Amino acid sequence: MFRKIFNSLAFFGLIVFIIEHTDLKNELARINVKSIVTQLSSSSNRNNVPLNIDYTRYDEKTNEYFKEIVFESEFSNDRKTEPRRWTKDVKIYMYGDVSGIFTEELTKIVGELNEIIDPIELFEVASKKTANCRIFLGTREDFIAEYGNQISDDSKERLNHNSGFFFMYYDEALIFINTEKTNGNELAQRHLLREELTQSLGLCNDSYAYPESMFYQPWSLTTEYAEIDKRLIDMLYN
Repeated sequence: MFRKIFNSLAFFGLIVFIIEHTDLKNELARINVKSIVTQLSSSSNRNNVPLNIDYTRYDEKTNEYFKEIVFESEFSNDRKTEPRRWTKDVKIYMYGDVSGIFTEELTKIVGELNEIIDPIELFEVASKKTANCRIFLGTREDFIAEYGNQISDDSKERLNHNSGFFFMYYDEALIFINTEKTNGNELAQRHLLREELTQSLGLCNDSYAYPESMFYQPWSLTTEYAEIDKRLIDMLYN
């Protein structure tokens, strides 16, 4: 249905997500959010190890929300047969137009996720070469200069209207935040960083169910995990 966004990597099971259609020139509350989700592989586990979920620990509302966020995809009727989650520690390197708000927020988010997740750990690294989760901050032009040889012309055009995206491939992820579109709006920057990083862990879908949730479909400036968000992360990894 959708054109491949990273055509050169399509044969390696790449899953690409472009999210947060934004124009932050005026009032953020009036922004229409558009998510484009392109799934290029149905394989969720490199080693074919079953990823079992314990549905007995939480209530039915939490279980249903988990299934919506983890197993479903926006703009697609396909439903995953297994969840996707990291099996290795997440080594994060943030680079580009890095400011104090991003560094402070990343440290905060990593700390909160490590409080929830037991089997693996998230931590920041000092080298892009040692990272398996890269967060690129900059303009659309910055990003294309860095990754343009992997992006189709259609995808470059879509980046005119999107303030961020992520893609994940097994135990790897790339996150992009357009700092030009979010310039001067710290809440928007904090929100995007938290949402993109969290969704790159395998909680990929958006929903209209809970306005307080980090996975709320319409544009929001949420900068904290709702209690139901914490339960979903816990269910996926523990």
